[in-house]
Amino acid sequence: MLKGVKVRKVYEDEIEEPVRQKKVRIMDDQLHKQRIKEKGLQFDDLEDDDQQPDHQKTRQEKNKENQKKGEMLFQQRQQQKAISECEFCLSNEKLSQYYILSQSNNVMLVLPKQRFYNAYTHLLIVPMEHVQCIRDVEDETYEEIRNYQKCLVGAFDKANLECIFYENAFKFKYVPHAIIECVAIPYKISKEANLNLYFKQGMDELDGFWSTHKKIIEIQKNKGGIRKQIPKGFAYFYVDFSLKLGYAHVIENENNFSSNFAREILASILSVEKSNVLSPKPRTEQEAKQENDAFQLIWKSYDWTRMLKQ
Repeated sequence: MLKGVKVRKVYEDEIEEPVRQKKVRIMDDQLHKQRIKEKGLQFDDLEDDDQQPDHQKTRQEKNKENQKKGEMLFQQRQQQKAISECEFCLSNEKLSQYYILSQSNNVMLVLPKQRFYNAYTHLLIVPMEHVQCIRDVEDETYEEIRNYQKCLVGAFDKANLECIFYENAFKFKYVPHAIIECVAIPYKISKEANLNLYFKQGMDELDGFWSTHKKIIEIQKNKGGIRKQIPKGFAYFYVDFSLKLGYAHVIENENNFSSNFAREILASILSVEKSNVLSPKPRTEQEAKQENDAFQLIWKSYDWTRMLKQ
């Protein structure tokens, strides 16, 4: 006998007990089948057995399961379709190199293909992975996004321009590609218009009087920022003023929220025609190339991605 190993004698009645229990289960199963045969498929007397075998499930339960599987399959196809047609997924080769201003390991800085604000600088910070909102990006990606924001604030501050960052994170069923938009506007205009108050008032009117969530969430770094202060899976709008002050609003009724919400406010402040926002003119590849070259002169002293190449 091995040292330290305890062996217990097994008695005959202990061997017979599992066999007896198996026979009882078989008899109960046969009785249940007989009741279903007598009373029809609607018979449901399963109080003592919540885990039903497949052959005991009702037609209604099977229909629910099939419906759920169908919805999951539809969502998978929607996601595949959205990614295959996405202009920001580089694998689709829909974004010309002239529109890409800078690129790190996980994020890129891009010129929009439309011109919303006339001559005012308008840029996009885009994670290369197809995620639906900045709230859901990985830690490394979020850090790179913040690096771009900090460097843009520094570059434009030298030209007396304030960076307005905003994100429309909604309509997740269409599997959108997450984007942070950046518009550089003169400090003088921002201060005279009291821009942060302008946005705050507009956000306060969203979703009407009977909204469930807090109207405006002040985003604070010490509270974890947008990724901690907005619950996962919730649609939201977020705006930030040169990383000094940020507001977010949980969108409860997506039908009442316009993707042009921030654009219309900025267009009003910048005296840009509303038609420019609603029907923006395209930015040609030639125009993008010229603007890309001009931007590099400003960006070269603040381009943090050069450290990645050393």
